[in-house]
Amino acid sequence: IKLGGVCWGIFPSLQAGWLASSESFFNVDFIDYLKLTAGIDWSGNDNISNSAAFCYHQNVQYSSKMMGLVIGNIENQSIQWETTRRVNAGLDLHAFNNRLRLTGNFFHNVTNNLLTLKKLDPLAGLDYVWSNGGALQNTGAYVNANVRVLNAKNWKWEVGASVGTYKNVVTELPDQTVFQSEKDGALRGYTSEIYDGTILTAVGHPAGVFFGYKTDGVFATTAEAYDAEKGDWRLYTEDVNTGVLTPFEAGDVKFVDQNGDGKINESDRIIIGNPNPDIYGNINSNLTYKNFSLSATFNYSLGNDVYNYQRSLLESGSS
Repeated sequence: IKLGGVCWGIFPSLQAGWLASSESFFNVDFIDYLKLTAGIDWSGNDNISNSAAFCYHQNVQYSSKMMGLVIGNIENQSIQWETTRRVNAGLDLHAFNNRLRLTGNFFHNVTNNLLTLKKLDPLAGLDYVWSNGGALQNTGAYVNANVRVLNAKNWKWEVGASVGTYKNVVTELPDQTVFQSEKDGALRGYTSEIYDGTILTAVGHPAGVFFGYKTDGVFATTAEAYDAEKGDWRLYTEDVNTGVLTPFEAGDVKFVDQNGDGKINESDRIIIGNPNPDIYGNINSNLTYKNFSLSATFNYSLGNDVYNYQRSLLESGSS
């Protein structure tokens, strides 16, 4: 709503809980406490520069000698915050004289009006401008358990563990670029270059997946790289600017030709990795003797791909 010449966001929240263990009909001896919860809430995110909606100029240095002013941003007064709607349901259970505590939660988040950098025509003089567009979903669940293994007068030992999982999917993006690949069909989204690696955010896929060329070993010999029956090289690289073809020879990495045209170029790129884990969580322990305690926590993440930037530097041969 607009009030006093300023836009105000309203983000309501409603949470409800039912303490089932306090009901008269509840008669499970080993359960000390059972509470069921559910709720829905909205939240906003405006974590971008305060000047993102305004037009301004900035200093630049020309030819290492002179300073000048250029346009730094284009005004967009209609820009607003992202909005996330979250639905959740969970339980909290204590059992066996409170020796076991179990907590579980399920959530489904939908984010709309994503704050995105919209690509501009080169005539604008800027590469991007902040705007609202796109949507994504996050669905997941986690469970946490704590067990009091030892409960003596002076000694107490508690061990716990948690496990969680989520699925992140981009459902909508503005001004998409279409990337063709035989394996994934038409991928529609954006790419970003980070530490010489390409990151893809595309509709129908998790945000920020790794995008590149799949490898299939190395051409060990010239005979392996050259098709004697056809009288031609098996694979070529294609210069995107000149169209010049360079054959793969002995010692070159063998890339998978996704569309079978004998040329390795941008159309052969596919999704080659996902940074999101299959499961994540922690394992913790807390040992207490009178007024002294010793605790440890181990965090884990399994199933996610990691970009080995150090290896890319060591094996590139560029320095």
